[in-house]
Parts: sequence; C-alpha cells; structure tokens
Amino acid sequence: MTPQDGLILRADEGERLVRRWGFLATVKVDSQNGASRDLVAITEVVPAGKLIPVHKHPDADEIVILLQGTGIATIGETRRTVEAGSMLFAPKGIWMGFENTGSEDAHVVGIFSKPGYEDYLRATSVPEGHPVTPLTAAELKAVRSKFADQIVFQDESR
Repeated sequence: MTPQDGLILRADEGERLVRRWGFLATVKVDSQNGASRDLVAITEVVPAGKLIPVHKHPDADEIVILLQGTGIATIGETRRTVEAGSMLFAPKGIWMGFENTGSEDAHVVGIFSKPGYEDYLRATSVPEGHPVTPLTAAELKAVRSKFADQIVFQDESR
C-alpha cells in the first residue's frame, strides 16, 4: 500500500512535531503525508492549563474532536464546557478556541477542509527529537504575518 492508496496510522504515527511552546502535534494527513490534495488532519496534545488561542481560518472550515480531557470551547461568541467525545465545528472565518481546564492533557484531532494550516504548524514547530527553542515575539509576528491567509489570532500576543 502506498500513501496514495490511503493510510492506516496508529496514535503515535505521522509527522511528529513539537510546537515552539511545547505542545506535541502530529500531521496525520496532508499533501506530504498520504498525498491528500484537499484535506488536512492533525492531532495535538494540549497540556493541562494551556490553550489553543482563539483564532480563525479565513479559507478553511475546521473540525476539532476532543478525544481525551475536558475544557472550555469557544465558537464565535459561544463558550461551553466540553469533555471527551465533544466535537467543535467552525466554518471558515469564525473564531474558535479551546482551553484545557482539566488536570490531564487534552488530546484533540483537527480536520481542515483545505490545505494550508499545516504549513503554519511546521513553521511554528520542530521535528520531534530536535531542540525546541521558543520563537521570539518578532519571529512569531513574522510567521503569523506570512500565514495570515491561513490563520488569524484574535489576540496576537498569545
């Protein structure tokens, strides 16, 4: 079976990245992983007390499935408590965020209707096993500016 024929991935398989702020993210499906031209799927571990800042994708719908953990989800103006098994959906251009309010890591799956976000993910991460150096404020601003057509943050300081 070649990647063009589809993929069967275990939880620890895929392109494993460490975000410059310490979160583990794995690109599961995109043009480089599975040869998908139209879909992106990632997993991410959000440590207890941390969050995925409120953001929007100008040109892609996003679905997030909470596999493990608890927290508060934001979609547009709505904030709600969520637990394992919950699903969030944000059409393109709608604000979305997740705050891990639990005492354990939250494990999420993110699915995007169009490619692009994975490039921002790679630009703000290093391959697992490589030294993780935080981005300076200026570096983060430059990366976010470069990928503003893929992701925009409600509070650019986060």
